[in-house]
Amino acid sequence: MKHTKFLMPLLLLGLIVGSSSCKKNRDAKAIITVVKDSVNFVTGDTVQVAAVQASVRFYLDIIGAEHIDTTILTNTSGKAEFVWFEDAIIQFDVVYGSFSQLEEFLILEQGETVEKTVNIND
Repeated sequence: MKHTKFLMPLLLLGLIVGSSSCKKNRDAKAIITVVKDSVNFVTGDTVQVAAVQASVRFYLDIIGAEHIDTTILTNTSGKAEFVWFEDAIIQFDVVYGSFSQLEEFLILEQGETVEKTVNIND
């Protein structure tokens, strides 16, 4: 009976410590923004606008990594978002009309968002 009185709090403490020390996976996110130059007809200035429907391909260039090869079209803000569940070095390609920027790299870390802007006029 005496041992049961000490065993229960010890078991509860072990459960709390064990559950709080587990590593929680948090997604790693990459956001590629594709922009292009456009002439403002009122002022004559060149401004950057979103390149809508640009093709952004995210992939790993290693054998056996077929599960990491996805192409995302940019939205109306010119953004393509890729979410992965662990740390990784991801390659990406951007294609828009005759423009292409190939084999760029991003380092993704859990719980972080990496943002990169690609200007198709550079």
